Amino acid sequence: MSRTNVEWCVNPDGSRGFGLNPFGWGCTHDCSYCYANTDAKRFGDFICNQYPTEEQVARYGLDPKHTLCWNFFPHLHEERIEQPLKRKKPTTVFLGSMSDLWDSHVPMAWRQRMWDVVQITPRHTYIILTKQPQLITAFEAKLLPSWPNVWVGVTLNRQEDIWRVEQLDRLICRHTLVSCEPLLGPVTLPITRWPSWLIIGAQTGAGANQPEASWVQTLLDDADFVNVPVFVKDNLKRSEPKCRELPYLETR
Repeated sequence: MSRTNVEWCVNPDGSRGFGLNPFGWGCTHDCSYCYANTDAKRFGDFICNQYPTEEQVARYGLDPKHTLCWNFFPHLHEERIEQPLKRKKPTTVFLGSMSDLWDSHVPMAWRQRMWDVVQITPRHTYIILTKQPQLITAFEAKLLPSWPNVWVGVTLNRQEDIWRVEQLDRLICRHTLVSCEPLLGPVTLPITRWPSWLIIGAQTGAGANQPEASWVQTLLDDADFVNVPVFVKDNLKRSEPKCRELPYLETR
């Protein structure tokens, strides 16, 4: 695990939390704005020693001269799975900060090994975000809600992504979250399906556009109405209308 710069991933003592990527840096969702993919092209060859097989090169067009992390393709890092066991102090862990645990190229057997570690480390708080909630298995839909230290969330960028909230709703987890980062269009969440926590952020990097102020304000007003805490990321310009940041949500 390594310290993360993700603003909302904070330990109980206020220090920065940790990112953990047992399935490497990799996701096949192919978002054009993905910060993780950009970082993978800069640092992937330095943090990984696994290279694509001939089959992966032929089937998925991976570059054999670079590691699987550089290629941003899911793969198993055995040495990372048990790292939470070594940290005794209660810690907030962004699980899959550079990947998607429910990517179609992540087999259930890999996740089961991670769930075994999560189960025996209740001292830690695990936060998971996915864009593929439809791939959460029936077994996991029963397993994950039983752990009070696990937050499961989905990312929404536009209104057409709302189906992910509907998929998340079937988990009946104690803690759920929705991340509207980057917010690329207006989003209206169904009042009956609001999560426990909402994150709003802007696109970053070269050529990034700020979301319209009205999109942000609508989410803030609706969240206020249903009494859901909101974490407003620092990359949002605080222009008109004025964005208010609600108190940080305790994750324990």
